[in-house]
Amino acid sequence: MDLFLIDGISPFFKGYREGKRINWSKIPFEHLEKDGRADCERLDQITVDFEIFCDRAAEMGYTGITLDDMAHMVPHEDYEAEINDKIQVYVSYYRKWIACARARGFKVFITTDFLFTTPASEKKMGWSYGAKVKWFRRLLRSFFDSFPDVSGLILRIGEVDGKDVTGDFRSHLLLRTCPQARKFLREILPEFENAGRFLIFRLWSVGAYPVGDLIWNRKTLKSIFDPFDSPNLILSIKHGESDFFRHLPLNKQFTRSHHKKIVELQARREYEGCGEFPSYIGNDVEDIRGYLQGIQGLVGMSVWCQTGGWTRFGRLTFMENSSVWNEINTWVCIRIFKYGDSAPEALRLFAARFLNPEQGEALIELMNASDLAVKRLLYIDDYALRKLYFRRVRLPSTLSVYWDRILILHPIRKVLKCLVDSGEEKVEQGNDALKIVEVMRSIAHKNELPADGLEMMYRSFEILAEARKYYFLPFNDETVAVLQQLIVAYKEAFPVRYSVRMELTPFTVDSKSLRLFLRTLLREKRGYRVIDHLFTIRFLSILFPVLRKLGKGVIPDFMHKQAMGIEAVFK
Repeated sequence: MDLFLIDGISPFFKGYREGKRINWSKIPFEHLEKDGRADCERLDQITVDFEIFCDRAAEMGYTGITLDDMAHMVPHEDYEAEINDKIQVYVSYYRKWIACARARGFKVFITTDFLFTTPASEKKMGWSYGAKVKWFRRLLRSFFDSFPDVSGLILRIGEVDGKDVTGDFRSHLLLRTCPQARKFLREILPEFENAGRFLIFRLWSVGAYPVGDLIWNRKTLKSIFDPFDSPNLILSIKHGESDFFRHLPLNKQFTRSHHKKIVELQARREYEGCGEFPSYIGNDVEDIRGYLQGIQGLVGMSVWCQTGGWTRFGRLTFMENSSVWNEINTWVCIRIFKYGDSAPEALRLFAARFLNPEQGEALIELMNASDLAVKRLLYIDDYALRKLYFRRVRLPSTLSVYWDRILILHPIRKVLKCLVDSGEEKVEQGNDALKIVEVMRSIAHKNELPADGLEMMYRSFEILAEARKYYFLPFNDETVAVLQQLIVAYKEAFPVRYSVRMELTPFTVDSKSLRLFLRTLLREKRGYRVIDHLFTIRFLSILFPVLRKLGKGVIPDFMHKQAMGIEAVFK
């Protein structure tokens, strides 16, 4: 393994919509502009901050850096004149950023969607799929000619910019079927081979269209990639079959391909507080490394230290308001995969280098406690450990906590009671996990370790523990009253916190009917059932607009408005 990638986008978010929920999936280019023009003053500051970021990442041992995105790096005659004017400015700064990274020994990879358009280019590039692919291929040539120091591209085909993303470019899910994917690769791979660049093809998908199961389905993987044997092709695979959740086994797609591949890890935990409190992943990363030993073609890893999620949590890794917890995760990833350290060894080294050598054992104790607390309380493990698929996606490992939201809703209560048999045990487990957070505070105080966010963690998890009584025990007015008091005090205490939504309006479907409904829609094996082919995949996509109206109030509004919207799952 020689490719150890880290995303370099945190300098680009400084000052962006502070205190508001934002999309962390891509650089917010509108934030880099002023009065319709590229804001050179802001871009100059990013250049200074990017040097700091690169120094820190290089010090840890990373060898590659990723930046967004190709759309803003290549002018084109099909674009509007004012967009080309902005791109020309961006190009001059990208040259500085690339030179900065290269001077520190980094290989530079640029992200791109297939496809992105402006209003003008969408009309000019041609209506057919083939015309759009050829347009993209010509743009690749221009990109490679303009940036000879870029090592390659990271391609996203299974997800597009969120509904709340604004700016000059819009991305599209253009690649929808296996034949289209093969046609696309046949067209563009020669450009990478001729230019001596790498195409890192991300398998991640949110489940839209027939290629939406690429992250886990062996047939889709083989259908797309088996015809190709290019040394310039690298597959990028998340460690689990879903997003960056806990309680997921290793993604079997690693063993199903002879191609070069890298594993994706996430240090800034988008579903676990984004670094506002400790959410240690070292033990999981060590397990993942063990599972991957001997895997054919594994050439590296990609660590997300900033990217991902729609949240108000605004820590910027390696910047002034960085999270020590994100930095610890970023550190242990590289130490475990590149240097072969165990998770405890990596933490001892972190303490010796960035804290105090005498704090190493206490840091191990603190981080292991955070690992247990998160797994046992932020997740409901009996549900999280179940292998459940809906249409083309493996379900998330958590229902009640999503990004920066805690959801205490009657429909979730009903569903959890159907899917979790040992509800009373989960209540006790939640109480025990809350005690672990108390111990964490004691460890940090006694050993003068960082304690940033531990109080906020305790108060957040206190709500989660109490919510389990609502989820799994008979309805009790006292539980509701306690939750209301906790929520009010929580909002007053922490300006940066989870958004807690508690709505107890009864979900009127009876438990017997709901269980039958869930057994119809969900399956516990990867392979599709007859009912999936006939109903859940085919007809649900047609019926979704009707179901959305009938289910109003059942599915939280943010699932329609953020990211691609839940309707993407039904495409």
